[in-house]
Amino acid sequence: MKVSASILKSDLFYSGWALYPKLKSSYFLMLFMVIATAITNFFIYGQPQNFNEWINLFGKAVLIYLIFLFVIAVIGLICISLNITNLVPGKGYYNYQITQDGLTENTEGGEGLIKWDGIESIYITNSYIFFKLPGHMMHIIPKRSFETPEQCAKFIEFSKSFWQVSNKPK
Repeated sequence: MKVSASILKSDLFYSGWALYPKLKSSYFLMLFMVIATAITNFFIYGQPQNFNEWINLFGKAVLIYLIFLFVIAVIGLICISLNITNLVPGKGYYNYQITQDGLTENTEGGEGLIKWDGIESIYITNSYIFFKLPGHMMHIIPKRSFETPEQCAKFIEFSKSFWQVSNKPK
């Protein structure tokens, strides 16, 4: 099964936000930021004396975390927007094919095969299909690349079935 995908700068930005809730590391970062902020507030303002002060302490921590996320989003958007060259990694035109052997990627730069056991996980969001590789690498396929939702569903079904077979405990 084949699909051709055009990855835009906006895909690189929006896909990160689409994937954020699906990664365990996101929640560890959130927990760390909230606890670190609460501890900092604890040392600055002293120990809360009642329940309302405890709620206030953790409310401030969550608010600071949300502000942190907003700032990171704005910085990411600015960086992607300012980079107007074609040298943005991941941006461009890709042809993907799934077979029993793995996911084949064909670009202007060449062709490569990622075997199913080399794919750590497959994430599906409303707009994207993600194939997570070791480290921080990932293949992104926008769902708009498919002519119909049925083709997209079939691609996802085949990908998951091949991946699950190759990742069964041996």
